[in-house]
Amino acid sequence: MSSKDIEVINVWRQIPTNIDAIISGLSNDDLGRQVEALGFSVRATVHHLVEANIVTASMIIAAMGKSGATYDWTWLYPNGDWCSRLGYESTPIEPSLDALRGLIMHISNIVASQDDALERMVTVSNLPGAPTYTLTVGQMIKQEIDHAAEHLADVRKAVYGTDKSCNPPVFSIESQHR
Repeated sequence: MSSKDIEVINVWRQIPTNIDAIISGLSNDDLGRQVEALGFSVRATVHHLVEANIVTASMIIAAMGKSGATYDWTWLYPNGDWCSRLGYESTPIEPSLDALRGLIMHISNIVASQDDALERMVTVSNLPGAPTYTLTVGQMIKQEIDHAAEHLADVRKAVYGTDKSCNPPVFSIESQHR
């Protein structure tokens, strides 16, 4: 595995730390604040990011176990109703973040142990009757990095506004390679 590949994995491993940097010290009221771009609260956004990495981890396991395997996620539609059904507004976030830390470390260690891991792929079905598409493990990891960066920027804006001096940094692949 190249040093650039290891760097991508290490940036993925930073997602829980980046979430912690944004929400550290927030009050319960702050965690309930709406993130305009998403229509979710800060708390629900954290759960959404954890959930996205759980789904991605299972897709990576499928790809690692049998490159080219099909992954059906037509059951998943993370909107406001979904968040309500899962109780994201009342579910504590710390256990979710603990799970995310362990999950990303576990899966990233598996990926890092195989030289061709980032090229292994999964065929995804995400809408009933829609065409499938293929993602590599590397693409999935980069998508989660970008997904977290986008949503954490939205959370940062909802909580801190436009005052850049009080905004913790959010890292993405792009910011690491500039």
